[in-house]
Amino acid sequence: MFRKILAANDGSPGAAAALQTAVDLAVRCNAELHMISVEEIPHLAATMDEVEGEREEVRAEAAMSASDDETSPP
Repeated sequence: MFRKILAANDGSPGAAAALQTAVDLAVRCNAELHMISVEEIPHLAATMDEVEGEREEVRAEAAMSASDDETSPP
C-alpha cells in the first residue's frame, strides 16, 4: 500500500501519537519510515524600528537588573 511514510514531529503529544501510528502503519506495510523534526524559529526583527525597540527593551532590563543588584544585601 505505502512504500514511504513521512512523519513530522514538533515535540507535542499529538505528534508523538501520530509517530506511533506511522510506526504501526510502516510495520504493516513494510514501508520506509522517515521523520522530520520541526521547531519554531524565534522572531527576528524585520525593520529597523523593531531593532531599536528590542534594543531599548534590553537596555531597560539591564538597568532594572543593575538597580536590583545595588539594592540587594550582600
